[in-house]
Amino acid sequence: MKYFICIVFILAASIYNQALAQSKEQKLEKLMEAITETRSTERLAAIKFCLEAEVYAKEVGDNKKLDEIYYTLATIYSWINHKMSVKYSKKGIWLSRANDRVNNSARFYVLLGKVSVSQEDFDQAIEFYLVADSMFTLEESQYDIAWVKGNLGHAFLEKGEYDKAIVLLKKAIQMNQSLGLDESTPISLINLGRCHLKLNEPDLALELFEQAYILSFDSGDLYGCAAAKIMLAEFHHSFKRYSEAIKFAREAEKISKEADNNYMLKSIYNQLYESYTGLSDFENSIEYLELYHATSDSLLGNKNDNLIADLESTLNIEKQNFEHQLLKKEQSRLLYKEKAQSARNKLLLILLASSGLILAALIVLFIYRNKGAKLKQRLNDKTISMRNKEITNLAIYIKQRGMFINLIRNDLKNIRETEDEAKKNELITEVFVKVGQYARTDNESGQIKERIEESSQDFITRLSAVYPNLTSKEKRLAQLLRMKLSSKEIAVLLNIAPHSVDTSRYRVRKKLNLDKGDDLTDCFSNI
Repeated sequence: MKYFICIVFILAASIYNQALAQSKEQKLEKLMEAITETRSTERLAAIKFCLEAEVYAKEVGDNKKLDEIYYTLATIYSWINHKMSVKYSKKGIWLSRANDRVNNSARFYVLLGKVSVSQEDFDQAIEFYLVADSMFTLEESQYDIAWVKGNLGHAFLEKGEYDKAIVLLKKAIQMNQSLGLDESTPISLINLGRCHLKLNEPDLALELFEQAYILSFDSGDLYGCAAAKIMLAEFHHSFKRYSEAIKFAREAEKISKEADNNYMLKSIYNQLYESYTGLSDFENSIEYLELYHATSDSLLGNKNDNLIADLESTLNIEKQNFEHQLLKKEQSRLLYKEKAQSARNKLLLILLASSGLILAALIVLFIYRNKGAKLKQRLNDKTISMRNKEITNLAIYIKQRGMFINLIRNDLKNIRETEDEAKKNELITEVFVKVGQYARTDNESGQIKERIEESSQDFITRLSAVYPNLTSKEKRLAQLLRMKLSSKEIAVLLNIAPHSVDTSRYRVRKKLNLDKGDDLTDCFSNI
């Protein structure tokens, strides 16, 4: 009977777990559909869906969907928050490498390159694009190779290396045309035209701009149409053909309004302002200058609103995660309570069995009482002593169990009811930990830094003498380790992630050729 009950319990638990996993997978599928519907039109809603889907994807172990979630987040954030875009791109790279998906990893490197271009760090962008190019080449993905070469050509164009940009852009255009992807070539054509315009080859530039417009118009690409028109406007403006420049800029304005592209409108208004100024039409010039500033302010305001809304969305998701963790704790408590009840039942069975043995002993003693009063008394005393000891042990055990259960219950109740953020930070996820780290007062950081600076000079001198090949950052890390600070404390002082501290520690150990048993902190403390 006991084995039958165990088998039934195991089967029931298995069925429950399967149903729970299936429910999470269904929820994940619905969230992925919502992400697809909103990622190009409602960015903040898409971010919210991505953060929810991330939790479920991790729980069901669906790395493919998790990779897609990170790519969507990195892409959306590339427009409104470069720091977050870099964060999710790095997460995507790590996940793709762990699952040996080279192509996916390369896509994230392209995103990192685009963010670097937005920040005008063209050398860094070129490095990212070259890494992506080598990965796509390894996978022989012609479409992706053409894509990254177009981006690489744009980076060289912005850097002012026009000859290199021309070679790469021509290669991208040629590859897209060979793949039958004419709709992918307009932006590369526009950038190629910009290169020739910079090299004083206006006729070739004009031909490329017009070709880009025709391809964009045929494929219904509003962005490409507007970009080609604005370049035609800039072309005519550069030759002081201001009326022609205004004509093309007004056409670009109409297309950009239809596409609801304020980023393009900002450039168009600036072009109209300059062209009307060239015609000495100051009334229209001032009007478009005002529109330029209004659009710039609107873009900045939208970006700030997006950042605030994004933070609120992130906090809501973390709150849900916290409640989810709290529910798990409650389930663990109930499971522990069941185990404790089972243990008590076993003890009661033991007590009943012991009582039966005692009763049997008393019966035996009663039957053989004629064997001597002394033996009877000794047996009675021993039996009573055994019974009292068992009862006492049982009482102590039950009391300790009760105290432990009450302690667990009170702790959970305090966690649920407390409003102290410091206590909650111990249970919530990485974002709340990060918020807690940033909430540390300047006074505390200042005191730590003062203690560091007091002991820095002499130690750095001695360290340099012993290990001259350490970099300045590694010496700084050695100084903090010598003070016996944890990785989290070091991360706060250096304003980096804790895992970056661990990576730096590993590199220092490798550089110093330390054995596995050698402690890095002790090594620096002895200098």
